[in-house]
Amino acid sequence: MTLIPRGLIVSTALALPSAAFAQNAQGHLESPFGIALGEIIIILFLLGACVLHLVALISVLTHEFTASNKVVWLLAVLLASVVGPILYFAIGRRHWVPAVPPATRPGP
Repeated sequence: MTLIPRGLIVSTALALPSAAFAQNAQGHLESPFGIALGEIIIILFLLGACVLHLVALISVLTHEFTASNKVVWLLAVLLASVVGPILYFAIGRRHWVPAVPPATRPGP
């Protein structure tokens, strides 16, 4: 294996190592594809945060809220990093206006 710039490891034999993670020259764990274990954890955290934001954003936009809470929750989800969506799912869902079933809606 040859170490090239930016921490990538290229295998000359194109064979994967027997272990899932091996130690590089600096003693850090790396995957067979040259990505360090710490980088994988960061990537998974960022993907999880993106999914959390997307689900919270869709939830805020598709539900009705009391008063002007929709704007407040929309701003909280968009501007408060990971804390905004977590607060929305913990607190904001209590402020939804219950949907009226079609059979009990008042007529025109």
